[in-house]
Amino acid sequence: MMEFMPAAKLALLAVYTCLPFLVSGQTAVATGCGLSKTPQSCPILTSKGYMYAQTTGGPSTQLFEPPLSQQDVACTSKPATCLVDTCDYTNGMTDLRLSDTWYELKPGSPAVCGHGNREFSFFAKKGKNPNKMLLILLAGGLCWDSGTCLGKTPADRKMAIDSLADSYLVTFSGNVQQLRDELAPAVPQALKNMIKSTTGKSTFETGILQQGSNFSDWSVVIVPDCTGDMHIGNRTITYDAGLPSCITAHHAGAVNTGLAIQWMMKYFPSLTDVLVAGTSFKQSKASGGSGGSYWAWYLQERYTTANIRSVTDSDLAIYGPQKKQIFQTDPWGTLNASVPDKSFLGNYVSPTSQLQGKKPNFLAQGFLLPAKNEYFFADDDKTYYIRYITSYYPSVIFADISLFSDLIQEQIFLQTGGRVHDCCYDGCSCTAQQPIGVRGGKYDWQKTQRVTIWRRDILIPNNYRIWLDRANPTRHFLLFWEDFVTHQLVVNDTKSYQTSTANTWLYNLVNSRVIFTTISTGIVVSNNLKPSNASICLGCLNGVLGSGPGEEKCLMSWGPGESSMSVAPMFKTDWLALWSLNGGDSPDLIISQSYYRFGHEYVILPGETLAEIANRFGTTETELTDLNYNLITHISNPYHVMAGDVICIVPHFAAALDRMGNPLCPSNLQTFGAQLPV
Repeated sequence: MMEFMPAAKLALLAVYTCLPFLVSGQTAVATGCGLSKTPQSCPILTSKGYMYAQTTGGPSTQLFEPPLSQQDVACTSKPATCLVDTCDYTNGMTDLRLSDTWYELKPGSPAVCGHGNREFSFFAKKGKNPNKMLLILLAGGLCWDSGTCLGKTPADRKMAIDSLADSYLVTFSGNVQQLRDELAPAVPQALKNMIKSTTGKSTFETGILQQGSNFSDWSVVIVPDCTGDMHIGNRTITYDAGLPSCITAHHAGAVNTGLAIQWMMKYFPSLTDVLVAGTSFKQSKASGGSGGSYWAWYLQERYTTANIRSVTDSDLAIYGPQKKQIFQTDPWGTLNASVPDKSFLGNYVSPTSQLQGKKPNFLAQGFLLPAKNEYFFADDDKTYYIRYITSYYPSVIFADISLFSDLIQEQIFLQTGGRVHDCCYDGCSCTAQQPIGVRGGKYDWQKTQRVTIWRRDILIPNNYRIWLDRANPTRHFLLFWEDFVTHQLVVNDTKSYQTSTANTWLYNLVNSRVIFTTISTGIVVSNNLKPSNASICLGCLNGVLGSGPGEEKCLMSWGPGESSMSVAPMFKTDWLALWSLNGGDSPDLIISQSYYRFGHEYVILPGETLAEIANRFGTTETELTDLNYNLITHISNPYHVMAGDVICIVPHFAAALDRMGNPLCPSNLQTFGAQLPV
């Protein structure tokens, strides 16, 4: 008989009932929550509920009730290969004996889910084409403090949010059954159910996996994220130590994913094509699909001649201004994340002459991410990361598939300090009149989205493409929707890809190439990428000044009633500087043109730092970063600017320097109009 007992569920909720209101950015330490430091065995989920693990690793017949609570020290588990309801713990993770059949692979310790109380597993199928691999790194949600990793209630938790909907039956003696909610971060049961079918088929095989998809015959590895760190974490950390809201989070995403990829490399040694897809279930509300991008270079090192492509579904990695503060202490341990097998690192040789023999610095140490002085998740954006990685791995191609109105992406932007509306001109979201003398636009969601996409498209022409659709804002993720095969997009591409489906668009991109042509002066990098440019829904990116070919970058729209006198304070300059840039009969008159120049364009020279540029023009790194913020000339990290980039500068003449490094005004060391030394 089945008996539903809400009281049993309420008992499991007791730990959450007295938690205070939580604020993001709380101090994180590694002291623990006062729990046992002795590792316990991870409970094993069976059809009868969670069971104790035997010493051999498999489940016993003894019911594990109540389920293991959060752990300061992660629970331990053994490796296994599972088919239907049978797991082989004797031989650990093995090859896939049957083709076109789903298996569950358990790496065992040190792999674990985020509260340290559930074992981690991933899923794989050998397709008809064993040399082509679809590596799906699932989004699971992001967490960085007690409020997001634990939550005041389970429903508030952002770590492994897809398992929040899960429940399981507990069978007691007398065949009495209770339905329990899964309160801990865990591998979603929607994935575990994939292997239960005796036919090896799964209801999960929709979208990119369904029949009719160009990828339906590829082999597949699906790696969940149950650690809240986008597959790039390697740190156990305690938030709110000593408080009722204390939680020890095991950000082991890089460990879990690394073990899954290591298995893939062992049993699929001859891959010719790898598509790394950051996505999730079609009904998922998770964020964090960008994590897949960080593993592309490692795959290129292992499969040196393979086509490595990375597509991110519904995660443009757009964060608000508080991201720097939230992640400045590296709560996920991204700087400690290592790759699992270092034996082949250095095998890839860049085809560009200027990089032959040159390797990224982090390669020698075997870290997953660059050193902090070269790239840091807290300070740098994804656009910079792609530019950095493709400078060493120019054969890798990155892509985004996203929806312009995506409430989940908007939510993570707001959680990290952004706003829905912050301005009314130049790509902003509101359509009303903006107050005179108020710049705005630094925190506006729509403008930030538009600027990010334009910059990515302009700055990475040979290694990046985007499919941007306008759809129902409640829809999130595209790759696993049934209409992935049939959905068409009317875009701004004048070539033959105006009405291609998402399926065709992605397949064409996967089979495109970055081209390296040798000429007398070196190697020219170009591409035959299809589509030939960004596939963007009509009108979705309108309004961003300076985004078109040959357009001036340092422009702003005049608002009603504005003049040089009224807008000059927004840029920490004076009316005379603005008037001299724009002309006009009088600085007191309202200018009739649509736009005005607020600063000078400056092209960064090789080896030049933003500090040197700021010093020359009498300003500061902070002021230059603030001036360019959320414009087409946006500066993500003042310490990581690249030669050839254009930025806007508003000189402070009183503090500027001449070519000899002397103060420009006043200066008794030069005569205005005199010939400068050569």
